[in-house]
Amino acid sequence: MKGVPPGTVLIVEDDSASARSFARAFGSRWPVECVPTVRDGLAWLDAGFLVVALVADGHLPDGSGLEVMREARGRHPALPMLAVTGYFDDAQFANGAQALGAEYAQKPTKAVHGFAHRLAIREHTRDERAVGHIDAEASAAHLTLRETEILALAVLDHDYEAIAAELGLTLNTVKSHAKSIADRFGGTAMGEVAWRIRTGIRASTLGGGRS
Repeated sequence: MKGVPPGTVLIVEDDSASARSFARAFGSRWPVECVPTVRDGLAWLDAGFLVVALVADGHLPDGSGLEVMREARGRHPALPMLAVTGYFDDAQFANGAQALGAEYAQKPTKAVHGFAHRLAIREHTRDERAVGHIDAEASAAHLTLRETEILALAVLDHDYEAIAAELGLTLNTVKSHAKSIADRFGGTAMGEVAWRIRTGIRASTLGGGRS
């Protein structure tokens, strides 16, 4: 059903302040479940709940977030995952996370916000070139999570009515977000911004095909 989040973001983090901060990054776009231990994370996966993304701390009271990520990867091969750590030099954790195909960041970090934005974009396209271009432009313009998703759909050639239907929003709400997006891009209309991003994606696709 369009406009309804398909699952939950699981955050495994024992520091309550960090957990709350991470949860806020996902706004109201997805339900968020925060648990403080490896045991709780594994139990949550065992319960069979649908998970759309996983954020895990490297150092938890009863082990490493890698344990949860390994289990999650085995169950969900394409699951987006972000590994976070408060240690400046945590090569073992970083290497383990990257081996599992997870993104990696040090705390304190805004990386969770970027991860959430890319998750929203990937709800609508699995073209990683498109994800990269849209994310870069949205980040540079400091778009909100909702604005990033609306811009992504515009890049995918959705008109306002289609965007409203896809996200379960009113047409006026989409128009209001489009105006805010234009303001963040210095007054350039969202349609023009979307066209410029599409042009960049096509150019990179053609360039990537050259030997």
